[in-house]
Amino acid sequence: MLLTFLAASLQFWALDAQSLWYDEGFSAWLAQRPLGEIVARTAADIHPPLYYLLLHGWIGLFGTSEWSLRLPSAMLAVLCVPLIWQVARRLLRQRAAADTAALLVAFSPLWLWYGREARMYTLVLALLLGAALALLPLLRDEEKGNSRPRWLHTLTFAALAAAAVYTHFYAWFVLVAWALAAGVGWLLRRHRLSAPLVLAFALPLLAYLPWLRVTLQRLEADRSYWEGALSPLEVVREGLASWMVGHALFEATAIPIGWAGAALAAAGLLVLGWRAVRHSSQPWPRLLRSRLPPLPVQHWLLLLLWLVMPIVGLLLVSWDRPKYHARYLIFAAPAFFLLLSGLIGWGWSRRWAGRLVATVLTLGLLGIFLFADWNLYTNAAFAKADWRNLALLLQQQREPGDAILLVSGHAAPVFHYYYPSREGVIYLPDEPTLDASAVLGLETGGVLAEELQAAPGVWLVNWQDEVVDPEGVVPALLQAAGAKREESVRFMEIKLSHWTLPPSAPAMLAGALSPKHTTDARFGDALRLLGWQEMTEPAPADEGLPVVLYWEAQKPLDGDYKVRLSVVDEAGHEYGVLDQRPTAYNFPTFRWQQGDARLATLDIPLQPGTPPGDYWIDLSVYREGDQGNLDVLDAAGAPGGQEVRLGPFPVAPAAMGWLGAGPPNHLPTIDAPMLDGQRLLAADIALPSQLEPGQSVPVTLWWRTNGPLPGAELHLGWEQDSELVEGEARSLASTKWRGEQWRPGDLLMTPVTMRVPRAIEAGSAELVAWLTDASGRSSEHVTLAEGNIVAGDHSFVRPDVALPQVAMFGESVRLIGYDLNSDSVEPGGSLALTLHWETVEEMSESLTTFVHLLDANGVLVPGAGQDKVPLDGERPTFSWVEGEYLSDTFPLALPGDAPPGPYTIEVGWYDASDPAFPRLPAAGEGADGNRVLLQTLIR
Repeated sequence: MLLTFLAASLQFWALDAQSLWYDEGFSAWLAQRPLGEIVARTAADIHPPLYYLLLHGWIGLFGTSEWSLRLPSAMLAVLCVPLIWQVARRLLRQRAAADTAALLVAFSPLWLWYGREARMYTLVLALLLGAALALLPLLRDEEKGNSRPRWLHTLTFAALAAAAVYTHFYAWFVLVAWALAAGVGWLLRRHRLSAPLVLAFALPLLAYLPWLRVTLQRLEADRSYWEGALSPLEVVREGLASWMVGHALFEATAIPIGWAGAALAAAGLLVLGWRAVRHSSQPWPRLLRSRLPPLPVQHWLLLLLWLVMPIVGLLLVSWDRPKYHARYLIFAAPAFFLLLSGLIGWGWSRRWAGRLVATVLTLGLLGIFLFADWNLYTNAAFAKADWRNLALLLQQQREPGDAILLVSGHAAPVFHYYYPSREGVIYLPDEPTLDASAVLGLETGGVLAEELQAAPGVWLVNWQDEVVDPEGVVPALLQAAGAKREESVRFMEIKLSHWTLPPSAPAMLAGALSPKHTTDARFGDALRLLGWQEMTEPAPADEGLPVVLYWEAQKPLDGDYKVRLSVVDEAGHEYGVLDQRPTAYNFPTFRWQQGDARLATLDIPLQPGTPPGDYWIDLSVYREGDQGNLDVLDAAGAPGGQEVRLGPFPVAPAAMGWLGAGPPNHLPTIDAPMLDGQRLLAADIALPSQLEPGQSVPVTLWWRTNGPLPGAELHLGWEQDSELVEGEARSLASTKWRGEQWRPGDLLMTPVTMRVPRAIEAGSAELVAWLTDASGRSSEHVTLAEGNIVAGDHSFVRPDVALPQVAMFGESVRLIGYDLNSDSVEPGGSLALTLHWETVEEMSESLTTFVHLLDANGVLVPGAGQDKVPLDGERPTFSWVEGEYLSDTFPLALPGDAPPGPYTIEVGWYDASDPAFPRLPAAGEGADGNRVLLQTLIR
């Protein structure tokens, strides 16, 4: 009675302190509908109707205040204290264990959380505990082989079990666990099952048959979560954490506590198992001996299956749709608490050492529970979504004519609980139940154009927008139509922002989101880039590079495709990278609908020190788990590289001057003074052990500017035997950030590519840097690195060619022939092609070779080809010397589903640094425009 009183004090204290959240608002809304509508509406939802029908009657008597709505759940949570005491006393056959179980439930953060929520969970818990009390006498008769009818227990169990499954269909997992325990017990004892026990389980099933078809249909049709795979580990660890601390500790703390609780429950399962073994007259270890009475094997099985079956059932039901919350495992929590109680009760049955351990465990669990309970009452981080204060602010500040955009629209029940007026409220999307497939798209502009005709302003309410508006279509539409965001207020789990609409906004909304620059870049047969646009005003470099992309799925996608956006300057040096899903993390491509235009509003972070200027974005697409990027196909289906270049994008000077930023910490500090206080801070250079003439060396320098330096130029050169072999002058930044514009204290990053001079001699050489200005002044030379120069590995001997074929590419490269290890290949097999090249004249750019297999119709065979820089990137074309020969091997794999042959091999070159990927023109044997078709047919 004392524990029940304490539980009631905890449950009823400040019961209405927090706002109702969505599920509670839905309960209040549905329970006020007519009875027939309640049943019909639950048949279109996932939960059975009993809780709502009972709440309907309760509301008729006590009203719809927050206190009144939550009071039934609180009372049922309190009722669970004496119920679990009775269950533990009969199931575990020990008074100390029963007292412990009641104590833990009275202070349990889990029971306290759901006892203060207008939902059905404590009702199901109370019904299941009551059903367990009615079941135990039936199991006792089975244990003794007594066929004496216990019809009152049978009917009580059947009524409570049926009520439980008509409240939440996950209660079936517990009933199945109990039925399995009874069945296994019967198999072990090999005697006749009594009719009362059989009927006890048969009657709830018969009672549920009218609703079974509804349940199966809803499981199939439910779209309240996106498709995917449910993680068993995530289910178990989050379930354990919730049993121990409810939802009132952060995950980093809750998860270890959950695993500790699992270890204690496992120990309790072991102890109770040995009591069951003792019951069957098996050897009893000395360590585990106690004065406790034996435990029926059936009781131990019931606890084990009660704990495990809800987890197994949840995984089976949701294996292909990862809809999961820890509350879905709450019906296994009584078994978890009974196992903890069994362990502690066993300790109390021992002498002083066991009682000491039991005391420590009890105090430790109570300490954890009370800390989580305190968080629940006092820590705002664990409060429910604050619809109450959001509605209060709207009532105070909404002007006449202002519209309210409710994103998500299914939040209407809880929103209108606090904000009854529906005038001017627009539901996006207008769905009564969350539908993860109903994602807002660009067509939303037409809806808003019609609804906002006379609205001077808009209040945007965002809740669960990561599901229905993951791409941020609504704010993007408002901004594109000229609306101005004036304020943004965050309530718990909800964001409220106010936008002022210009008179032209309604007319602009329908076409507000359309690409400024259209394109038709097809990445394989998966994604299509429709266009892009930059921001109206350049963003400061320290805020990233914003870009808007427009995508489309060319077919239903079953993979998780991702994009890589690399920010580069005109020379191709990288300043920032973004690697993610094309639009938003919560909107993977396998949720896209074929043909729908999708919006990506992205901010690519730039490296500290990025100077202002014009930049480009190199965009590539790949499928998660696959190697390599998708080919970019032209209208004829021919590949043209694996990247698309977008731009230029202007970037403004850093707003904060990269305050507090510096070179990467792993770099050695140089900190060398240059002209007028400019300082070279660090250099990032990865020199190979040996350098060849013509080889390029990437160098990134970091500077701290000290104010303007007119005409500033960076010089890089190689010193050998105290003589400068070659020096190159270049700007430290773009033409938009000359030395005249430098500010004191700015961080400046300068990536450059330094080439080893062809005329340099073998031996040691130092890479040095210095600055000059407009007046001709020069700083001291600063040594950046020391390299070992070796004679270049160039071959001027014509190789033996098995299949000669001469063709020119541009003015620089000549194909002299090729080797082929076979002229036949089976689907799933591969070929090895070696191309032999001759350098006609030296090149300053890095060109890419492509080799593709074409089918009998001249169409590219997907996946049967390769694009690469010569010798897998080790010999770029700018390192080739006039008169040099070079042989390069390409493995060509034929996919298993390739069409019938014969196949033709096409070969060519293109410039990957140019966004148009221009190919070199071809002339000679097999030349066809900008490619060469090899003369050997593959069969």
